[in-house]
Amino acid sequence: MAVTSVGVPAAPTALFVVENTDTDETEDLAFNGSKTLKQIKINNSANTTVLYLQLWDQSSVGSVTVGTNEPSAVFFCPASSTISYVFPGGLAFASGIVMAGTTNLAAPTYSPAGPSSAVTTTLLIG
Repeated sequence: MAVTSVGVPAAPTALFVVENTDTDETEDLAFNGSKTLKQIKINNSANTTVLYLQLWDQSSVGSVTVGTNEPSAVFFCPASSTISYVFPGGLAFASGIVMAGTTNLAAPTYSPAGPSSAVTTTLLIG
């Protein structure tokens, strides 16, 4: 009996990397459609203020107004820092993901003041 080894191409992972190099108080559509958020990386190293990344379960930016609509989730990034959040089971978004970042925490609507320098946010979506 002979043993044969054959390479098998990797199956598609159906994962998407979404990078926003200008995360600020302006709403941005990260993804339209039902997806699961697996990981977030926020690079706030150019700012001396904290950043609150806000995510809404919405399919368009027209459905969200920062400072008016309460976000589905909020993630904190310290000043002059980079931080990652990993969700082993994932966070489900039924409609899509709209994102924005503010420097004030005033729940439930989070004041719409934006960072003074560019913030890069990377999402891993599956």
